[in-house]
Amino acid sequence: MKDAGMRLVQLDMSDPALREHLEGLHRASGFDYRFPKDFDTPLFPVKRAVMNEANYPIAAAAIKVVGEAYLWMDHSLGTAEDRMIALAMLNADIAARTREIGFDSVHSALPPAIADRFGKRLESLGWQPARPWPLYTFQLR
Repeated sequence: MKDAGMRLVQLDMSDPALREHLEGLHRASGFDYRFPKDFDTPLFPVKRAVMNEANYPIAAAAIKVVGEAYLWMDHSLGTAEDRMIALAMLNADIAARTREIGFDSVHSALPPAIADRFGKRLESLGWQPARPWPLYTFQLR
């Protein structure tokens, strides 16, 4: 495959023209999520583009650091109500601490065997089901 004079570059999201162009591409996609506003934070450590010979971005990508929540609970201790109180306390604490370091969201993948039942508990604490898009993972290690 020939690269036709294309080159990889670091994206400078402080360039208003480039940012406006990428926001326009985002709007044109019609997808139901907002264009990121916080590219200048550590949440976006990788921002790259492939430019053509005229310095026009053919493709651009950014990697956002996301928080993934894991939970370990001892079901042999306390009542179901005790465990729900513990979960609510832990949820509030983790949310505050994660927000303090700059995250704007956290996600959790529920095993199918508990998704219906436990998902309702999470929803009662303010969690929302993710959009119904297939999730793909690229393993780096």
